[in-house]
Amino acid sequence: IDPVDKNLQTPLHLAAKNGHSSIIKLLLKHGAQIDKRSSDGDNCLDLAIFNNQYLAAETLVGHKDWRLIMRNAKYDSKLQRKDTPLRKLIRKMPDIALIVLNNCCQVTVIDKQQMKGGKKKGLDSVTSYGEEDTTQQAKEYTFEYTYEFLDDQYNQWDKEKEDREEIYEPDGRLYPFVFDPQIDRKKLEQNHPIMLMVEKDRERLLDHPIVHSLLDYKWKMYARYVYYLNFLFYLSFVGALTSYVFLAIAPYHLGTTHDQMKQLSCKSLCMFIMENRTTEIIELRSRILAIHVFQWLVIILASLQIIKEIFQMVSERLDYINFENAIELCAFILAIVFTIDFNSCSRKIGYRCAMGVFLSWFALVLFIQKFPRFGIFVVMLTDILKTFSRFFLVFFLFIIGFALAFHMLLQNHNPFRYFGNSLIKTCVMMIGEFEYEGMFHGEDPSYFAITYLFFVIFIIVMSIIIMNLLVGLAVDDIASVMRLALLKRLAMRVKLTLDVEQQLPKNYFFKSIYRFRKVVYHESKIQKFLLKYLRIQTTTNYEKQYLRLDSYGLIHTNKMAKSQVNETIGGKGVKSDTGMTSTTSDWVQTFHSKINAKYSEFNRYIDELKIQQDKINKILQQFQQSPMTR
Repeated sequence: IDPVDKNLQTPLHLAAKNGHSSIIKLLLKHGAQIDKRSSDGDNCLDLAIFNNQYLAAETLVGHKDWRLIMRNAKYDSKLQRKDTPLRKLIRKMPDIALIVLNNCCQVTVIDKQQMKGGKKKGLDSVTSYGEEDTTQQAKEYTFEYTYEFLDDQYNQWDKEKEDREEIYEPDGRLYPFVFDPQIDRKKLEQNHPIMLMVEKDRERLLDHPIVHSLLDYKWKMYARYVYYLNFLFYLSFVGALTSYVFLAIAPYHLGTTHDQMKQLSCKSLCMFIMENRTTEIIELRSRILAIHVFQWLVIILASLQIIKEIFQMVSERLDYINFENAIELCAFILAIVFTIDFNSCSRKIGYRCAMGVFLSWFALVLFIQKFPRFGIFVVMLTDILKTFSRFFLVFFLFIIGFALAFHMLLQNHNPFRYFGNSLIKTCVMMIGEFEYEGMFHGEDPSYFAITYLFFVIFIIVMSIIIMNLLVGLAVDDIASVMRLALLKRLAMRVKLTLDVEQQLPKNYFFKSIYRFRKVVYHESKIQKFLLKYLRIQTTTNYEKQYLRLDSYGLIHTNKMAKSQVNETIGGKGVKSDTGMTSTTSDWVQTFHSKINAKYSEFNRYIDELKIQQDKINKILQQFQQSPMTR
């Protein structure tokens, strides 16, 4: 059944290569080896994917031994990284990849009395209750997720089957001997199957329950502690720097004039204040002491942040160079320059001549961008800024033209006396601050006719056309972001989780990889207490996960078992990772409302099809129904 040619290809390889799904079924039925490789290291699924044979690929991943053909890997010289069947499916056949992800999910129902779970083959259904034992209700639900093909950094699938070592312990953890401290985790992140989903915009795959489960597990295990610690550390730095700015003493507060500020150097002005404002300095002694406390706090925190950036620079090398890291590094350096004492006088009164707090707050905005809930708004802002930067050249040419014209016509007015002032005034006029009366009905004479003409043209072009164009571009950018809001939110969550995981110590990173994971949900006493005594109905992570599984068709029961499942989910309550649960009436009503909404949407779609069909029939009736025309 498995003869080979000179390329070590079997009949199963040829059938998959040419898309003969019926022959594939026949060969597999008679015992053909499904995971046999050719001389190039390709199995039958690899050949089906390479030749775009969808039916053949679907037949292969639907076989009972689908795991064997997924355990294959070889180095791709073009991509310069390891490639696996799942990665190929994500790139070329996302619908077939969805079937593989469905196969990696399994739901087990445990009876209330017997406490024994029954599992169906196919890994895509809840075990139904027997007809003779319908009075029993399920107490526990076990969701089992297989991460072997999603989190495959340490697999040995590129070796022959006989040379592979078992790398997973019975509980799903990696054996200690697999750990390689020299492994490049940055390349692992870039080649991660979930990151590939982000690059190829596979929204349906990113929203799959197993992807959510893997990201939740990685986030809750270690990543969230690293991220929140880093965030609080940076927030402390920004808070200390902001407090220092609020406490810093401005020279005007000590009685200096504008001319003194303009003529004297920083050190000379500081010495002048020290010698002539002794009383004010004594009164501000407690404030100056607080300034010194926050000064050293800013210096220490900024120095620690710079050390962290240096370690990150060494580990990431060229990958470190990006806009966000540049902003953070500049903010830390400027904060030290801002707070450090350059002379003895500044140490005594706390006067400064530099400022770098803006970049610190701007970097905080970029930090918040990593939160999926808030990051979507930062994405909107950055998209609008990118669009404005592309339009800025045309926009700026108009501003220069009108600024020069007003400078030539209205030099007797202070705002237009110098070209720089005229440029700023022209920009301010765009938002509606025209000062019409002062410009045309003031005491200073002007070239009324030509100035009035340019003023009208400015209102039409800049205040109406250009400003509305900018608003339109911004609205279009926001609409495009909102259309892809779910995809962008999922992508930000993936990048955040994998980026933080990459920063984990190597031993913790090693411990975060599992072959499979079981999540058990059962009755919650907390939910019963909240509902009985406080009348509080709570929402659980389990419900979200259950609905995700149901939306992907991974939960199927018979009619009686379905009602029992719904009753158990609501009435008995289930326990999630957070211990929060929900009740029958609330959950079932929500679930049925969603079903009704989908059913109404389907009916509207059918009605639209009928309308289109009637239009086509009317067009056809205009032609003669002779045999020739027909």
